[in-house]
Amino acid sequence: MDIIDIKTNRILWPIQKLVDIIYTYFFNVTIIFVPHKYKDRYKNWGNSTLVKNTLGLLIINGLGSCLLLLTNIKIANVLGAATFGLYSYYLSIGDAGATFVRYGRDKTMVRDLIQKEDKFNSIISNTLFLGLINLTLVMLLTIIFSKQLEITICLASLLVIFDSCLISIDMQPVYESIKLMSWHSIYNFVQKLLFLALFWSLLLLDKISLSVIAIFLFISWMVVLLLQYSEIFKSFSINPLKCVSFTAIADMYKKNFLIATSCMLGILFAPFIQYLLNKHIDSTAVGLYAACFQIFFIGKFLVHQIARVGNPMMAEAGRLDCSIAKRKLLVNKYAVIMTVAVLPFVIPMVFFPSFVTKICYSEEYFMIKQYIPYFGIFLFAQAVGCVYEQFLISMRKDNVYFTIYTFGAVLTLIISPLLIMRYGLYGGVLSFVLPNILTRFLYFAVSKYYIKRY
Repeated sequence: MDIIDIKTNRILWPIQKLVDIIYTYFFNVTIIFVPHKYKDRYKNWGNSTLVKNTLGLLIINGLGSCLLLLTNIKIANVLGAATFGLYSYYLSIGDAGATFVRYGRDKTMVRDLIQKEDKFNSIISNTLFLGLINLTLVMLLTIIFSKQLEITICLASLLVIFDSCLISIDMQPVYESIKLMSWHSIYNFVQKLLFLALFWSLLLLDKISLSVIAIFLFISWMVVLLLQYSEIFKSFSINPLKCVSFTAIADMYKKNFLIATSCMLGILFAPFIQYLLNKHIDSTAVGLYAACFQIFFIGKFLVHQIARVGNPMMAEAGRLDCSIAKRKLLVNKYAVIMTVAVLPFVIPMVFFPSFVTKICYSEEYFMIKQYIPYFGIFLFAQAVGCVYEQFLISMRKDNVYFTIYTFGAVLTLIISPLLIMRYGLYGGVLSFVLPNILTRFLYFAVSKYYIKRY
């Protein structure tokens, strides 16, 4: 499989060069502190595709996320609380819709592209059409059930929801399968830059509204999606209209059902616990619970970036021609990388929660210091469990993955009301953390069994 020649892309190449310069500078500085006898090993490690992609993802996505965070604060101030609340609500509906549009492709497509190289072009084409069909269904259902969802049908509401779903039909799995994650992250960065440029330019003219923001999101995403499609289709000589097969699409719906269902269930847990906290305690408890999550999400961001880099590694481990020895090596190597990467976040959360809480929040939130260690332990379990979750999917043990995930989901639904009514906010934390940690342990235990067996 040919790798895309990124030098041919004049739009993104300067950004990639800047990332390379930052990486080289970082490497040259850190190697000074490495003992002489380990320098050669460090050089080999530093030149690996895994490390370069990981650092590239962290640099680009981290910068993009910071810029977007600052802009969202400005959007909140410009729109006002009421309109910004609608904007956030429509985005959350769009995020839920995006999970359906993906239909598990974010977990299975990399596996299929690597393990079925002879069907590379058809997988891309059929998955694209599956996403477009799902996107159409989401928008139709949104309109049909608009009253139940309390959505006012207008250009702004529908376009914000549509924009949120667009990210789910991008080419991220394709770039991951050819190990160009860092390159793909530049597309996401360009989307954010384009949106920010449009927003801040019109802000100077004082003409910002919800409809305008929705239009800017649409323009920025469509430009980036068209760039991705053009690059992938041209690089691999893909004609999606010639490669599409509705029989294959129907087969994708059938085979991805369990994974897709688990993904859609996953978006319900946090809102469900927040609903119970608000019902049985008060809105302050919801705010404190959300504050714990914000600290947790900082570490989760890193886990997500490394998971993107490790996804192709696990897809390789799931190939039929992969030996047991090589499979063990790939899984253990990935687990060590995850452990080392997440410990700088886990250690402060578990052992220095007061310090973490103090630097992140005002005194109003200081009581969450007693809950932060639980989220630190969960972060570690999630990071390591992510390795074995991806392994099960790569081995096509979708039914095993779904069974374990469903067990964790049902356990959450059962114990949440009981623990929250008895222990309040502490019960809410436990009802989320404990089932998730148990689920990750089961991923680990079952994966160890399959590693030895196959």
